[in-house]
Amino acid sequence: MEDYRFPALAGSLHWTPTAFDVWDASANFFGGDAHFTYSIKPLGQKNVRSTSRFEASYENADVAAFTDFQNWRGLRFAGSMSGRNLLEWPTGRFAERRDQGAATVTPPPGVRPTPARGGGSGPSGCPESCRRTP
Repeated sequence: MEDYRFPALAGSLHWTPTAFDVWDASANFFGGDAHFTYSIKPLGQKNVRSTSRFEASYENADVAAFTDFQNWRGLRFAGSMSGRNLLEWPTGRFAERRDQGAATVTPPPGVRPTPARGGGSGPSGCPESCRRTP
């Protein structure tokens, strides 16, 4: 996580004894734009664990730059991606997170994706076994 960089980071922060809120935040994200909020609430209450929440959206991120950063050996994609993600977790217990999100990847201009082959029942011919279930 420490390797991620957020050039042109901007936003608002409100930190009180009862809450930590970042809102109206934005940054460059792999050549595109990202907008996000982050909060930890409530703070300072005995016997009450706070909840951390990170919600982000991004537009026109460079897929090649992103996959290069991820260092996915043998995989290199091109195009742009836009999407959104939401993560919520009991603070200090990230393994118990709840997450949801969606992304759309658009191929570079002039590139036409290869049609799916096979008899799968899922999107693009993907068999049921290759889909992630929540």
